[in-house]
Amino acid sequence: MVSMAAAVSPHPHHRGHGGPRGRVRADQADVPLDEHIPMLLEVPGWRRIRRFRLVRAVDAPGPEFLSVHELAGPEVLEEPGYQAAISTPWHDRVVAPALRRERRVFGLRNAIGA
Repeated sequence: MVSMAAAVSPHPHHRGHGGPRGRVRADQADVPLDEHIPMLLEVPGWRRIRRFRLVRAVDAPGPEFLSVHELAGPEVLEEPGYQAAISTPWHDRVVAPALRRERRVFGLRNAIGA
């Protein structure tokens, strides 16, 4: 099993609430729920997705949204369904104005606690 962390940092000019900026900002919150997540959960080996929203930046600005995906293995990222989920017009519209987009794949080192 591996986990993938995916984060999108909206560009400051796209943090507004009205007009096109507000639409991009709303899409960043909605596209995963309406389109992206259902598509990913259909990919063989995609086990679970957890979404987080930044509550407070402690030492520096960070991404506003973070998704943690549990996968059967890194090979899941080669599945055609994954490629389709990251290639939709709506997904592209959300990612294009982002200041930064990060994806990292982690393998479990150890579990501590319950």
